[in-house]
Amino acid sequence: MPSPSRSQTPTNHLDQTPKILESRDQYRSCHICLPEEEYRVAAVMVDGKYYGLAKVVPDRQRSLEIANRLLTAGTEAVITKLAKGYAIWRLEPEAYTELCPRTTRRQRNR
Repeated sequence: MPSPSRSQTPTNHLDQTPKILESRDQYRSCHICLPEEEYRVAAVMVDGKYYGLAKVVPDRQRSLEIANRLLTAGTEAVITKLAKGYAIWRLEPEAYTELCPRTTRRQRNR
């Protein structure tokens, strides 16, 4: 069962196609904090909403499959084109940036 901070909306997303952002002008890269985490999470901001990194995959088709699974589960998702593949990002409605720890999970696990 997803944690409470994950976007769970009752609307039907089956008829939506995940948005693929091909240009960095369409989003802003950042880090966010989530209520249940002690570290920062890589994120993008699109249209004033924060999306946390879910997964990076090498091909477009796989990114669409993963994003569609998130949409089917009721979680809004976007995809960004990277130099070496595609990143899938999930909506994080409870994300915040103020008073966020300066470490990321990767730095914490070293």
